[in-house]
Amino acid sequence: MKTFLTIASIALTLAVLPAPAQENGKGAANPETVTGSGTADYIPIWKTTTQLGDSLLYQITNEVGLGTLTPKAKLDVESTSTTVAPAIQGESHATSTTAYGVFGIVNSNPTATGTLAAGVAGTSNGTSGNTSGVLGTDFNPSGVGVFGQAVATTSSGQRGVQGIAYGPGGVGVRGDVTGNTTNVSSGMLGVANGPIDIAVEAIATSATGQSIGMAAYNSSVSGVGGVFEATSTTGATVGMSGYSVSSGGIGGLFSALATSGFTTGIVVFDNSASGTAGTFDNTAGGNILVGQNNSANVFRVDGTGKGYFDGGTVTGGADFAESVAVRGDRVGYQPGDLLAIDPTGNRRLTLSQESYSTRVAGIYSTKPGMLGTTHPMDEIRLAGEVPLAVVGIVPCKVIAENGAIAVGDLLVASSRAGYAMKGTDRGRMLGAVVGKAMEPLAAGSGVVQVLVTLQ
Repeated sequence: MKTFLTIASIALTLAVLPAPAQENGKGAANPETVTGSGTADYIPIWKTTTQLGDSLLYQITNEVGLGTLTPKAKLDVESTSTTVAPAIQGESHATSTTAYGVFGIVNSNPTATGTLAAGVAGTSNGTSGNTSGVLGTDFNPSGVGVFGQAVATTSSGQRGVQGIAYGPGGVGVRGDVTGNTTNVSSGMLGVANGPIDIAVEAIATSATGQSIGMAAYNSSVSGVGGVFEATSTTGATVGMSGYSVSSGGIGGLFSALATSGFTTGIVVFDNSASGTAGTFDNTAGGNILVGQNNSANVFRVDGTGKGYFDGGTVTGGADFAESVAVRGDRVGYQPGDLLAIDPTGNRRLTLSQESYSTRVAGIYSTKPGMLGTTHPMDEIRLAGEVPLAVVGIVPCKVIAENGAIAVGDLLVASSRAGYAMKGTDRGRMLGAVVGKAMEPLAAGSGVVQVLVTLQ
């Protein structure tokens, strides 16, 4: 009996003793006590290997805040630092494939009019200083500070980058460049790769006020307010397109503000052989073009194409000519030919062929300063007509058939087709004189300057 009690006592004693620890992962170690204290709603952090404490992350309902106790998003990061330290920094050190410092994806659609669904949205609430909602910086010489893609192919409203400014002096999108004097840098560059795409499009949609589709300013004494080039030799490319829907708006405004130097408000280039550097189309029939000096109108071209110039006009030509049809092919006529009315046709000319002919009409103009015509400017019949000089000084083919020609001599038709000679028979010169010689011709034939004075 005593032996039985002794064995039972030993068994009971062994049962309450802790099990010995086992090494090499063959058994569980004794649990250690976790200590520390925390604040409600703060996500804990291990302060030591056995002690917990508050982290900087604060969670309320389903929102987590970093630097704020009132998070307004799934993750709300705010900084009150007055230094340049960023609130969030995304950095990728990948050297191959597509790498992102920050990558945002949105899968929802706007739920109401005026709302937006954005992968990444940047907002600046500052009321002064140079604040930025989103700032993109790139140090690669061929890199991109901010890159926006609109990859949808089934809609027409997608935007790679959109900037909106609600402030009275705000800027939706601004591009600044501080490049050197050797390489051309661009504050903003728009590239259109499609056959009917627009590289940069500026639209003023306000229906009231003095809205502006695009304003380009340049303060350099030798700079340019705006340069727009459509360099493609195919397709319907557009170097610049400006629209204004407002009744008092401006489709495009270009100002060169420098008060000295060779400033230019706008320069337009077109490299296509059949292209047009500039087209002005007033579809409602109003003025096509108005020129001003210090806000005062000095010239205008109305809807019919008629020009009005307060200061007169200066051209590179030397006479006024009328576009007139000729008998036969135009290639049979040359500048300087003396022309006469063709009796076998209506409103048609031919080479003069009769001495003292009273049908003499004028001289084939070499370079008319003004060309009058009854046809529209794109009328195909213009290509078959010749410019008849009726007023001005023009070169004329002459011959000394009636003696040497002196300066001031009255000229009439000679017997040689298309040539004038000195007129000496006063009884036959009424209605036959084409003009006065401005240069002499001693003998033979040649070309002299003639003041056209039909009489």
